[in-house]
Amino acid sequence: MDPRYQEAKRQWDEFVQTETAAWPSDNPVIIVEYTVFGLGWEENGITGVRGKAVLEHLQEIETQLKTDEEIGEERHFTKGEGDYLLAVTYDDGEKDDYGRYIHSPYWDMSVIGFRTFDEVMARRVAGKEQN
Repeated sequence: MDPRYQEAKRQWDEFVQTETAAWPSDNPVIIVEYTVFGLGWEENGITGVRGKAVLEHLQEIETQLKTDEEIGEERHFTKGEGDYLLAVTYDDGEKDDYGRYIHSPYWDMSVIGFRTFDEVMARRVAGKEQN
């Protein structure tokens, strides 16, 4: 097996393991793999998940990411096309003394990993060569 593939896989798995080590918690981290073919592309979307999340939550996360893309906010996808690994937690928002939101609830996301499509394809080819 290609040593570059082995190292990339080890790093990827390490990212996931580190981010999920604190489970269970009051506000668990959901690890989301989000594939970007190009900013604003309809095909962009969640391609993998690790953690406890219902489908509704994943739809909310994907909608928030796509909305960020549509308004030109590229904070999550600064490295271009490829697979992004995101650590996602839910922020309940904050209310004032009268129950009005000071800031609305949202999904807080941090990029913790990235793979180019070349790295993804090398991994797939290496996997096929083993079989």
